[in-house]
Amino acid sequence: AYFIDIAETLNRFDTLAMQAVGLACTGSSYLLGHDVVEENLAELSAHREQPIVSAASAIEQALGHLGARSIALICPYPQWLLDAAYAHWQSRGFEVVDQVSLDPGQGDTRAIYGLSPRDAAERITSRWQNRQADAYLITGTGLPTLRVVAELSEALPGPVLSSNLCLAWATQQIAGIDPGVLAPTTNMPLLAGWAPRIDQL
Repeated sequence: AYFIDIAETLNRFDTLAMQAVGLACTGSSYLLGHDVVEENLAELSAHREQPIVSAASAIEQALGHLGARSIALICPYPQWLLDAAYAHWQSRGFEVVDQVSLDPGQGDTRAIYGLSPRDAAERITSRWQNRQADAYLITGTGLPTLRVVAELSEALPGPVLSSNLCLAWATQQIAGIDPGVLAPTTNMPLLAGWAPRIDQL
């Protein structure tokens, strides 16, 4: 529904000029396929004269920017959607060295909103502490990941990415916005400087 209704959703902004639009839904790309989603978004972008980037495309752009070819993949999805995510990244040319769902038995994707960020952080840390990958990807835009990314970025040897972090970075790049105080660092090579503010959210 997110993907099908995006044109109608954007119409609600009327004449507001946006420098970039991010579609925060990775599941659409995993289930409908890369080509279907990107071709439709390209047509919509051209029609609206506004660049639109999907979360999956933003992740791929970020991985390319970082030169990452192997990824460890964690998601809060049911097993069937994790399988689709795994197939997606394999088809896009990435080596998936690890894949796991935080809740493989859930009935549908809405359970993502009930996951505790603290519980997710502990389980992800336990899973990845001895895993080697070019990048560590937490996919699923509905899962709160800021604290998880901040903590894991200090503990793992490679960059820790989330769908939302990649989407924020990609839309900022497309819009040509100077990151300013959010300029990247070694531990956070996309956007940094936000971790100290987490407790204020």
